[in-house]
Amino acid sequence: MKAGDIIFVRGNSILSKIIRLFDKGRYSHVAIAVSSTEILESQYFTRSKIVKNYHEDYDVVDLNLSEYQRKEVVRMSKSMVGKWYDYKQILGYIFKRPWDNPNNMICSELVAVMLFELYILRPSHNITLENFRMMKPNELYRYLVGIVANRKFY
Repeated sequence: MKAGDIIFVRGNSILSKIIRLFDKGRYSHVAIAVSSTEILESQYFTRSKIVKNYHEDYDVVDLNLSEYQRKEVVRMSKSMVGKWYDYKQILGYIFKRPWDNPNNMICSELVAVMLFELYILRPSHNITLENFRMMKPNELYRYLVGIVANRKFY
């Protein structure tokens, strides 16, 4: 695991199972590596933070970043610490409404915004920053795996 790698977690809790049900996939959480042992993540009931990777069941998506981009991930991660979890966005998923508090972030939103701000992901004719912000963990996984396979970053 290197800075900039994306960590997709398969949780076993009841909440993880509910997330997978709404997101239709095998992952319930996503984080971004800031070192070989630490990740930046947004978790419910707390603010976003950099912590030792404590997850046991996860897959890593290597975006093949340059050394410069990896250093930028580390630098930018510090500015993303302290964001509250976005419960409004979670309710939006449940009620199928585009609810979002732009000052708060769920895990996949935190990762997507980080990648967008680092110019790793860019808007195209069919996807915007708002689309990135609203992606759930499995949607983000499918998107990133697709662009890594095509080596097509925006």
